Amino acid sequence: MSEVLIEGGCHCGAIRYRISADPIDTGYCHCLDCQKTSGAPVLAWAVFPIADMEIIGGQPKVYQSSQHGRRHFCPACGSQLFFTHEEAKDIISLNTGSLNDPSKIAPRVHIWTDRQVPWFQLDDDLPRYGKDEPAT
Repeated sequence: MSEVLIEGGCHCGAIRYRISADPIDTGYCHCLDCQKTSGAPVLAWAVFPIADMEIIGGQPKVYQSSQHGRRHFCPACGSQLFFTHEEAKDIISLNTGSLNDPSKIAPRVHIWTDRQVPWFQLDDDLPRYGKDEPAT
């Protein structure tokens, strides 16, 4: 693993991770699964090569949140940390709120905006994609 660029972890500190790469993509997800599992109207995420990520403390639990997706969370405090996709085993999406400094990774896109909560108003000029529109 090369130079550590990013570190983060759960709320209680039981799970810690490092990433030695720049994000492949970043954004906000408005899907119902992200809303339900985060308890928020939107979830900020960043995608990285899984080979450049290392868990350096603790071991997350895994929840199969859909046919294709798994959410990784701290078994002690419940913080949702990562999302992995069955069909994309070489990448990992992390919740940017779990970073030591979330301000270092700015979202570049909104996805699943057809599921956006109506009272949650967006005030940016980032590209927006519904569920059937590709983000790239």
